[in-house]
Amino acid sequence: MNADEREIVVRKQGDSFAFKLPESHELELREGEDEQGVRLADLRVPGSGGETVSVVSIDERDEEIEYVVEPTGDQPTRYPWPVVQEEQERLKMQWAAAGGNVSQFAAWRPGTSQESQFREWRAAIRRLRRGESPIG
Repeated sequence: MNADEREIVVRKQGDSFAFKLPESHELELREGEDEQGVRLADLRVPGSGGETVSVVSIDERDEEIEYVVEPTGDQPTRYPWPVVQEEQERLKMQWAAAGGNVSQFAAWRPGTSQESQFREWRAAIRRLRRGESPIG
């Protein structure tokens, strides 16, 4: 799978989970680095604002590229960072849209971190979209 086909997920440094970048949202890496040698990116919702973030790390996996970022605080308009409940609900809606039975949307497994659980759900949704079983 090439980079253009992988899903973009974003995690704000210090948060316990990454979220899939919604369809209309954009993460655009800037060319070069700032004066401290930090790579910057613009994270935004077209037509309603966003913010500049520093890119802490980029983790490329088979089907995802995860950007760990830190807001720079340079702009008055902020990106609408999701909370856990919002991302869980978005994943549940994506599960249903991919043809999954909502009653089978897995409950949170005891002892599983938020990030691990969300990563599993995103992978299951991708399998559903390909017509495969959501169980990996």
